[in-house]
Amino acid sequence: SFKKTFYGCNGLTGSIPENLFKNNSKVINFDSVFAYCENLTGSIPENLFANCPEVEIFGDDWWGGCFCSCENLTGKIPENLFVNNTDATDFSHTFRDCSNLTGTPPPLWERQNITNSGYCFIGCNLLSLNEVPKSWGGNKKD
Repeated sequence: SFKKTFYGCNGLTGSIPENLFKNNSKVINFDSVFAYCENLTGSIPENLFANCPEVEIFGDDWWGGCFCSCENLTGKIPENLFVNNTDATDFSHTFRDCSNLTGTPPPLWERQNITNSGYCFIGCNLLSLNEVPKSWGGNKKD
C-alpha cells in the first residue's frame, strides 16, 4: 500500500516522475498518496500507474483521493492513466480540487466495477465536466 505516502507534503515540489511506481506491480492502494501536495507542478505522467495492475483503490472519502487538492498540477488527465488498473473500484475524491487540470477527464464512469466515485472531479474548475455524471463531480445528470 502507498496510502498517504506523500500526504500533505507541501515541501514536495516539481513534477511527479514518470516511473515513480514502475517496480510496484503488487500495490493495491494509492488512496491519498499525493493528497494535499499543493506544490506539485506539471502534468500527471501518463504511465504513472502502468505497471501496477492490481490497484483497487485510488480514492478515499475521508482523507481525499490520490491527487486531492494538488491545485498546481496542470494539463490534461492522461486518457490512459488508469488503463492497466482494471481492478480499481474506488475513485472517490481522486482529483477533487485539482483546479488547474484541463481538458476532458477519462470516462472512468463507464467502467462496470466502480463501487465508489463520489466527488472524483469536484472543484476541477477547468475540466470539461459536461459529460461527467453529477455523482462523479460533473455537470451531467446521473
